[in-house]
Amino acid sequence: MIAHGLLSMPTWRGFSALALAALVAGCGTRNAQPFAMPAFTATNSLPGTERSRFRPFALGHARMEPDAKNKDLLYISAAATGWVYVYTYPRGRLVGSMDFVEPEGLCADRSGNIFVPDIQLDEIFEFAHGGSTPIQILQGVPYGAPLDCAVDPVTGNLAVTNDSNFPGNVAVYLNARGTPRRYTLPRAYPKYCTYNDGGTLFVDGGDQGRSELAELPRGANSFEKLSLHQKTGAMGAVQWDGKYVALGDININVVYRLRIEGLNTKVIGTAKLVGAKHVFQFWIQGRRLIGPDEYASDVGFWDYPAGGSATKTIGGVVDPAGSAVSLTANH
Repeated sequence: MIAHGLLSMPTWRGFSALALAALVAGCGTRNAQPFAMPAFTATNSLPGTERSRFRPFALGHARMEPDAKNKDLLYISAAATGWVYVYTYPRGRLVGSMDFVEPEGLCADRSGNIFVPDIQLDEIFEFAHGGSTPIQILQGVPYGAPLDCAVDPVTGNLAVTNDSNFPGNVAVYLNARGTPRRYTLPRAYPKYCTYNDGGTLFVDGGDQGRSELAELPRGANSFEKLSLHQKTGAMGAVQWDGKYVALGDININVVYRLRIEGLNTKVIGTAKLVGAKHVFQFWIQGRRLIGPDEYASDVGFWDYPAGGSATKTIGGVVDPAGSAVSLTANH
C-alpha cells in the first residue's frame, strides 16, 4: 500500500527504539534521505532557517516550537518518508516534526496524548500534547506490524491493529500500558480501528477481496462480525463520529455513516470527499473531517457529515497517511 522504510522489517526488529535513537544520533538523522519540509501557501510559508529548527535530532523524538503545547495540534504521518508533521489546528501552521521509520495510523486520547505506531519498529510511541520526547514506548506483539490505533474513552485502553501475515491481530493494552491481550478478526486481516463512547471497539479489514467489519463489545472476549451490506472497493479508516460509525472507501473517497443494529449495519448517510484522490486514515473532529490524501500529497479539510469540496488544504506533504487532532487541556 505504502512503501516500507529504509531497511527491511527483520533488520529493524533486532533493535530497540532507544538503541536506534542512539545509533541515529551518532551518525546523523537519515543522511541518505535529506530532510524536506512540506510546501506551504504564501500565508503559511516558512523561511529556510526556520524550517531547519524542526529537524528531529533522534529517531522517535521531535522538534517543536516551545509554545506548541499551548495550542490545539494536528498530527499528520507520512509513512513512506518516516516523518510525522505537527500543525496548529485548525489553522494548519507547521510547528514541529517527529522522526520515525514507518508511521501510518495515529490516535489521541482525551488528555491530548498522541500515539504513534511504527510498522517497522513494531513499537508504539506515546507523547504528551506538544511533547518532544516519548512518555513511553510500548512493545508491539511478536511479528506484529502496528498499523493504526484507538483509545477507549471509558477505560483508557489502547487498541492497536497489526496488519501482518501471521495472521493479523488486534492488540489491546490495558490503560495503554504493559503487555497487550491479542484478538483475531473473523476471517480478516485488521486494518483500522475506533472506539465508540461506550467502549465498544470497531475494526475493519479485508482478505482475498472481501471487506469485513467487526466489533468487540466492552467486556467481551472475542470479536463479532457485523453484516456489511454496503459494498466497498477498498476499506479505509473507521471512526466514531459521536453517533455513528464512519467507514471510508479509499477507491471512491466516500465515507459511509453506519448505524449498528445488533450485528447488522445500515447506511444512514454518505459523505463524498470531492476532489480527494486516495484518503487513508481520516480523523473526525466535531463537524470537520481531516483526510490525508496520499496521491494528492496534501491534507484536506471537509465539512462532516455533508462532504463536498474541501474547505481547506495543507499542501506538499509527501505520501500523507494518518491523522489525529490533539487538543489542549482546556478543551
